[in-house]
Amino acid sequence: MTKLRGGYRKGEIEEQVLLTKIDECLQVLNDDYKVERMHALREVRISIVSPSLFYGWLKAQGKEGGQNRFPRVLKGDKIQNWLEFLRSNGTEV
Repeated sequence: MTKLRGGYRKGEIEEQVLLTKIDECLQVLNDDYKVERMHALREVRISIVSPSLFYGWLKAQGKEGGQNRFPRVLKGDKIQNWLEFLRSNGTEV
């Protein structure tokens, strides 16, 4: 595999590094997010998962196919369903 900047190989990155970069970018791009990060969103977590998990969950929801996308925001039962799906597929959440 080809080494990339930061000493990582293609397809490999530490979750904390990714979390920090995403969090910093969102705070620069979105003032509302920045305010929420200072007050309401005390802890932000990230888990790197295989894209196949997203497709598998959509299929389990009856949303298979090119016209269906993973929701940007999961609330209520959907977030619980997603987390249970991850756990049942061996992902620590």
